[in-house]
Amino acid sequence: DQYFLLGSNGKKKALIQIRKVKGERAIGRILKGKAQAGMILQHRGSSVTAGSPSSQRSARSASDSKMYWGAIAGISQDTMKVVVKDTNNNNFGTSDMSGISFSAKGLFDYDIYEQKLWFRGTSGIEGFSVSGSSICGVGNTEACTASIYYLTADFIARWVFTTGDIRPWVGGGFGLMFPMSKDSTALDSASIGTTNTYTFLGGVDWFVSPTLMIPISLEYSMLPKSDEVEASFIAIRAGFAVPF
Repeated sequence: DQYFLLGSNGKKKALIQIRKVKGERAIGRILKGKAQAGMILQHRGSSVTAGSPSSQRSARSASDSKMYWGAIAGISQDTMKVVVKDTNNNNFGTSDMSGISFSAKGLFDYDIYEQKLWFRGTSGIEGFSVSGSSICGVGNTEACTASIYYLTADFIARWVFTTGDIRPWVGGGFGLMFPMSKDSTALDSASIGTTNTYTFLGGVDWFVSPTLMIPISLEYSMLPKSDEVEASFIAIRAGFAVPF
């Protein structure tokens, strides 16, 4: 069935189609307009007035949920610039390295303000893998490499522009990174410790159904810069999330 959504003044604000009924709750798809919590429903074509209890229900769909949980995976383009030392600890040269790595994380979304301002937390495994010129190691003749796997916790604030099936957003945040494994000729392994990232990102939340959302994002993250090391990565991520 199709229903009009009525505002507090009795005017029609949107049109939805009921897709599933379970107990006292129904899941609906928005066909036109915008839905908000607290609106009332009137059956399309019904002559019953908006004030009649027999024709009204509180309007809410699963895509208006305040919390979601799921998983997200990604691929990143990693870059690192490092100053290489010789055996006398003098500057030997600079290596510009790059590479590709992968990530897999759990995801949690929480609505902070009216489906517009959201918190997103992710936690899991983030890889960082780069290689470059052969000026590292003993005698400065080995290829410069760094391969690190981190356990991460990311904290992101997102501004969501719409509440339709496809919801574009932009955001920013920071992450904590704890090394789980590390192998490098470009860096002293003892110097690879807990670090953090600053992230700028954008993406879309695609609701393929009221109970399944596909989060997609493009992210740029920077690690703290020092006089000898500069590192960053660009990641594309996608996954799934369901109402919590």
